[in-house]
Amino acid sequence: MPKQKRTKSDDETLKVLRTKFVSNLEAYNYKSVINKKEINISEESYLPTIEQFDMKFDSSVSDNVRGIWAYTVALLEVSMAMEGNHPTVLIFDEPVQHSIVPNDMKKFLDSIIELGKNCQTIIGITVKDSDTQKNIDKLKLNECHLIKVKNKAFQRLS
Repeated sequence: MPKQKRTKSDDETLKVLRTKFVSNLEAYNYKSVINKKEINISEESYLPTIEQFDMKFDSSVSDNVRGIWAYTVALLEVSMAMEGNHPTVLIFDEPVQHSIVPNDMKKFLDSIIELGKNCQTIIGITVKDSDTQKNIDKLKLNECHLIKVKNKAFQRLS
């Protein structure tokens, strides 16, 4: 977006997006960037960059997942803080994939719950290990609605 067409409010929104994104990266234990002060939000694409390069190209696979979490949650946080027009719905499919350690997954789930009740988040998780199950079991039922699907969600009819 050309600089002369942005408002002061637009510039402030980009600053808040960067701050919330970096804060989320730190919470989720993102390690592919040592100096997070170098992270910026592109004024052209609104995507995270380092030295004007897309961040995802230098991230490990598990950090790329953390980056997606951090950016997606930050977009909603910014909209809530700046009275934006986010639809207030987040959907994550299998956020535990790619060897995400249980503590980072817990921090992700905690950050979703901290968003409060003014939004809805749908997370699909295939529980493959006891650590993931423990994190899910720790969720407070008054803070989330948990739907457990036993066996298979879809079955072929004969």
